[in-house]
Amino acid sequence: MRVIWLIGLFLILLTEFSLKANTLSYEEMKREFGINKNFLPETELPAIIALSFYPELKNTHIKFELKKIATTMAARPELISIVKTQRSYVIYVNSDVSITGAVSYSELNLKQQIGIIAHELAHIADFEKKSNISVLSCGVLYKCLNTYHKKMERATDELVINKGLGNELYAFTYYVLNQSSASESYINFKKKNYLLPEEIKQKMK
Repeated sequence: MRVIWLIGLFLILLTEFSLKANTLSYEEMKREFGINKNFLPETELPAIIALSFYPELKNTHIKFELKKIATTMAARPELISIVKTQRSYVIYVNSDVSITGAVSYSELNLKQQIGIIAHELAHIADFEKKSNISVLSCGVLYKCLNTYHKKMERATDELVINKGLGNELYAFTYYVLNQSSASESYINFKKKNYLLPEEIKQKMK
């Protein structure tokens, strides 16, 4: 009985140590990757995890805001920052999906949240490589040309996969297309412009 009790005590202490280690690890990640970031409470944890895969964005100014938009999330450079030396960005989180039939961020699990945030961070990482003129041109072409829209979104998904977050992207995409209550038009929009789950799996090999 004493041996069993000691084993049980050891397991409890080991669990407590692991929890503390994980907490410290997250706090370290937050200190390193949360610089110049303004999170919504519901986006902080998945965003910090996703940001840890984008060290080039460590000092980039990014904030999360609620807004009525056409998709679950959308990343945009702040217009006023286009004329500045250092750009800042906003990631909008849809505040009312009933308008477009999109998927609500709040219904996603942690893995799926990481996947969608990783996609938006990939957009920002791409913007950071472009000149101000290129960023503005990109915005115009994205709005006006369906072929450019599709090419850009699929390339962004590929960047997420290359960053090592393919499983998270797959989890989000699979949920939207096969398990969510998204409208048929929104699902068709996703199928048309983004990588499909089977394509994500194939590119992860």
